[in-house]
Amino acid sequence: MTVAFENVMQNSYLETQRIFFLEESNSVIEIGSDRFLDLVIQFNRHFKELNVSMVKLNEAVENSMSTDTDELLIQKLPGLKSLVEACTKTLEGFRDSSFYSGVQTELEAYSVEVDSLAEFVGDIIRKTKTVKEDNDFLNLINDINSL
Repeated sequence: MTVAFENVMQNSYLETQRIFFLEESNSVIEIGSDRFLDLVIQFNRHFKELNVSMVKLNEAVENSMSTDTDELLIQKLPGLKSLVEACTKTLEGFRDSSFYSGVQTELEAYSVEVDSLAEFVGDIIRKTKTVKEDNDFLNLINDINSL
């Protein structure tokens, strides 16, 4: 796994977790208060930065799918799955929070990137399963030919 890929994935994961916990720890702030509005601005800034990271990660995953071996793709799956789960948890947390209306635009852009990443993960799973099934099929053919 390339260092750049790992760094982008790790940074996206950490930023997602940080935003989630920041929202959770401030969920009882009065709507419309100065603190609330400051947090909305802060969340928007964080989501803008996170969206840039997610775009880079999605590009890296897409490139990886065409250049990496299946074994390397399989090694990347656990980290990618964990990231998708963390992103989904963050999305759900914000959609149900009082901050939603203030971060809706950035959150929707984030949702698009998370959906793309989840689709890539599904593609990797299908691709690696297909290769395994193809190998099983080839082994069966070899067994038949050796009879």
